[in-house]
Amino acid sequence: MSPETVARINITHELAAQLAARGQENVTQAGREALERYIELLHIGRAALRDRKLSAGDLTALCAVSASTAWGAHDLGPVRPDGNSIAISVADEEPALVAEHTDRDALLAKLRKLSTVEVAALIDALERFWRASGTGMAVDPARILD
Repeated sequence: MSPETVARINITHELAAQLAARGQENVTQAGREALERYIELLHIGRAALRDRKLSAGDLTALCAVSASTAWGAHDLGPVRPDGNSIAISVADEEPALVAEHTDRDALLAKLRKLSTVEVAALIDALERFWRASGTGMAVDPARILD
């Protein structure tokens, strides 16, 4: 089966226009290349996050805080002067929930230093954690960056 027939996705007209603006007539090819690059950036971001030494408690707190969060593309960059969307979620959360797992201020300091690629990788890891948990699979929050 060729890569083109493995999956079909629907995209907005705006996204189709952005792909077409890349100078490729084949929107499918442009989309596949963009997806491949994004997946590679997630791998790079996960590796960088492991270097940041987020503790098991940090990751557990992030999983707890993100339980009902719906992330979007707009969440990848700095959304407010005080940090990215993940840092803001932690800052806005009930302090006791975070403190149950880790030092809140230390976690916020780590999160505010994340690059856009690291934020994307962390959001992806949190989303994968909740998808797996939703199926009943036991998932260790401390291992979401593996």
